[in-house]
Amino acid sequence: MVLTLIFARPDLGASARILLASIIASIPSTALVQLYMAGTGLVHFIAGGLFVLAYLSLAPILGAVTRQDIDNPETILCRTRAVAFFIKPVLAYETRIRDRLKALGYEN
Repeated sequence: MVLTLIFARPDLGASARILLASIIASIPSTALVQLYMAGTGLVHFIAGGLFVLAYLSLAPILGAVTRQDIDNPETILCRTRAVAFFIKPVLAYETRIRDRLKALGYEN
């Protein structure tokens, strides 16, 4: 039996930023679901899409996503054409937000 010690510490700051982005992103989607309580599954689908869009926008703004966090999945997931079709636009969107923040001097 080989015993390997891994000395890792959780990054509580990054975890807090991810949690904050998720909480803020859930506010408009929760409000939409509450407004249309008797709605169909379409309302839940739209609310889910709204959450994803808000989260993908807030994560880079709050510093929860770094450039390396965008590059690593792009390298791994974009090897197949089917996955790249869905993932590349999302990663490009987050990259544009990060680049604009950097140009404005808000780089984390």
